[in-house]
Amino acid sequence: MCQLHNKLTLKCYLFVIAIQIQEGWSRSLDVNLLASGYDDPANRNGGSGIYGGRVGRLAAAMPFTKTEQLLISQVLKKTNRVSEDNADTTPRNSTSTNFSTEEIRPSSFKSDRIFFSDYLAPYTTQLLETNEIHTQICDRGMCCEFDVDTEDVTTDPETAVYRLAVFNGIRPFFGGRTGGIQVCAVISCNNATLSSCGQAIITTKGLATFKSISIQMNSNRVNSIHTATTLLNTVLPLDADSYELSSSNITAELTHVHLRTTRSVHNLWTFGVYTREYDLDGLSFTVATEQTIN
Repeated sequence: MCQLHNKLTLKCYLFVIAIQIQEGWSRSLDVNLLASGYDDPANRNGGSGIYGGRVGRLAAAMPFTKTEQLLISQVLKKTNRVSEDNADTTPRNSTSTNFSTEEIRPSSFKSDRIFFSDYLAPYTTQLLETNEIHTQICDRGMCCEFDVDTEDVTTDPETAVYRLAVFNGIRPFFGGRTGGIQVCAVISCNNATLSSCGQAIITTKGLATFKSISIQMNSNRVNSIHTATTLLNTVLPLDADSYELSSSNITAELTHVHLRTTRSVHNLWTFGVYTREYDLDGLSFTVATEQTIN
């Protein structure tokens, strides 16, 4: 979900933009989903799409001004044993948001969309400072293993930087509600400070190119769902054929989750695993501690 301040700066939820969640849920369960968001961007509403499970996004739109738009796509009928070999994995009518951070100008871009930023203070994070890294980061008893291979990583103040982010706790949602989540992700930031993450990248230089990203975690599997959370600077998720998400049960209450890219990725804002732990919903949200790695 995104917020444009003073018609220039877009602040985003890194993990729960409407079409981001819709596509992740549809793909994780491999079910068709037709989602129509109420078109009222000034009141934090919007984001619609047609999704084909593992086939991915067939058509989607998240307008930044109040508008009328009809989404049309062919949807594969699913049975209990649909062969993925018979599925067309190319989105037929994928619709962009008509937004690119490189195009933000007072005279050329207008947005009424208002949302909040993610509360990242309680996350455990680490700056991505080398082109290749293999590391494990833990937060409140949950550990994530990252293997990242990228180009031109830098902490130059004029260049977007990235953090590896991990969270195991309870987050606040709009309206005072809370929900249990587990997150292992690569996130973009405008500079080396955590407070610059979750915003549109408005630096003068481009985003890094990721040759490959692999994220693995062991997560609770009781009353939970594990989804991929991906986002490009177009405010659209990655195409379905550019990443894979797999899981395997370790015990009756623990599952191993593996998310990886299948090709190079450009203009990345978010790439990670997002788990909802429904049994923790309604509890007090997790506050920041001294765990964050600066």
